[in-house]
Amino acid sequence: MKDAACAPLFSVLMVTHAGDQPDHLRGALQSLDEQTLRPAETILVCAGPLSDAHNSAISDYSDALHIKRMDLHRNRPLGFSLNIGLRKASHEWIARMDADDICRPDRFEKQFRFIRENQGISVLGSAVEEFEADPASPVHKRNVPLTHSEIARSAFLRTPFNHMSVVYKKSAVQKVGGYRMIRGYEDFDLWTRMLVDGAQMANLPESLVLARIGNGFHQRRGGWTYAKSECFALRTANRINKTNPWTVRLSMPPRLFMRLAPAGVRERIYALVRR
Repeated sequence: MKDAACAPLFSVLMVTHAGDQPDHLRGALQSLDEQTLRPAETILVCAGPLSDAHNSAISDYSDALHIKRMDLHRNRPLGFSLNIGLRKASHEWIARMDADDICRPDRFEKQFRFIRENQGISVLGSAVEEFEADPASPVHKRNVPLTHSEIARSAFLRTPFNHMSVVYKKSAVQKVGGYRMIRGYEDFDLWTRMLVDGAQMANLPESLVLARIGNGFHQRRGGWTYAKSECFALRTANRINKTNPWTVRLSMPPRLFMRLAPAGVRERIYALVRR
């Protein structure tokens, strides 16, 4: 295959923990195994002890996906686990993947074709389709800004990428210090720092990942801790951007309401926004 011959070697970076359902993890690994352009290795950070069912799923794909497993004694913040995995990766290009999502079979083929045709890109993501139980029945497409200029205009107010869809240069991420420990906003914080550092970015309009939104999705995105993380991330982005500080400041009250509202209210508002 021409694309495979021209594509760089790359690593997939995943984090899993006991809270991930074993069959969801198995489905994510299977979607990697079905790629038309296969990764050279899969870095799997296991954040805390896993069940026998988790270990069985990992073992079944260990050889096919060249899994390099890293076991942590306990579940740590996502940014911590991702930085551990980044250091373990052998290749310059890293593809992010969540342990309960599904990659389209041609995800990596399409992304690395774009990278080959658009030299200078350091981060490339895509749209995703969200599903609740059945990946064959998505409920919403989560679109993202496509060009670098569109990403730069929106990045300091909302995350310009679907994190589970991105591929990026390891050196560009490490140059700005990698992920920081900001719960729920590790990626938003990373993209803003990379933009200021001059990294070139883009997104593909196609949905290359099916993203699971069940399993406590709305519960995890609420409460004081999450609200404080959001405010901290936005204030940090505002300090380094400095183009329109009042846009961020005026957005904070409705954001605070969303984070402190009951999960059911958040879910209904999210559904209205999607429609």
